[in-house]
Amino acid sequence: MKKQQNTFRKQRNQSGDYDELFYVDTRLTPQFQQNALYIHAYGESCLFPGGKTHMNLANRHFTTYSLEMIVSGRGRLQRSDGEYPLSRGSFFIIQASRSAHVYAEKDEALRKLVVTIERGSIVSLLCNHDYLVENAVIQLHDPERVMEIYHVIRELCVNGHPYQQYELSTQAYRLLTEIGRQHRINPGRLSLWALISQITANPNAEYTLDTLAERCGINIRTLNQRFIDSIGMPPMRFVIRKRMEYARDLLLSESLPVSVIAEECGYKNPAFFSREFKRHFGVSPSRFLRSLEAVKQ
Repeated sequence: MKKQQNTFRKQRNQSGDYDELFYVDTRLTPQFQQNALYIHAYGESCLFPGGKTHMNLANRHFTTYSLEMIVSGRGRLQRSDGEYPLSRGSFFIIQASRSAHVYAEKDEALRKLVVTIERGSIVSLLCNHDYLVENAVIQLHDPERVMEIYHVIRELCVNGHPYQQYELSTQAYRLLTEIGRQHRINPGRLSLWALISQITANPNAEYTLDTLAERCGINIRTLNQRFIDSIGMPPMRFVIRKRMEYARDLLLSESLPVSVIAEECGYKNPAFFSREFKRHFGVSPSRFLRSLEAVKQ
């Protein structure tokens, strides 16, 4: 029978702000399939009331994701793109090459569980090509289910296993897929492509940057960056494009006054609608209609 093995060693980090216990793989490079999921460490952290901790993965030598889940208390996460509230069931990922601060509220301690996973193509795929990573905070609807996976990982890191890294790889897969499942069914939180589909299907609905960001559960800056990265334009420009395409389709298929089409496309001011249409297609709606009539004759 294969001998029980354990390459993880206990490390304790303490300060006036926090008390942390970690189990860290002592090997510099994992003797494991490089395309597999590789857990580098498991940790438990308690931030004292009013305390803070700094997660610094901005060093080029770090290639891990830190998967963190709040198990009790209240606090906030501070990243370069803003601050986000934390409470029981909050989950977030600090990615390689980034840094962040976590603060506990002044009146209660904040406890969290941490698993660090080596970054790679499979991790990126399970995170929906880093979509989960870029979401600041995900509020889990069933934190107990996720906590159970963290506890299995803890047992493997503390007690070892004949096939330790393979077992840990299995649990890493469980953890990421469960987080992804709970995030997708979290009511009111849309993925970027779900939001794009919604705008395309209903271009005449009322949209603002605030409401679009709220539907995705992210801030405006992150929303803008995701739209630019994915489709090459900011969200409100995309909304206008879809409205103009809808207006063109109405002009082609319906015998309606321009004022009616403007209102149907979400514009209360027909003159403003006409300017947007001309800016997009190079001609005004009226001239567009006249050109259609000329073709028909």
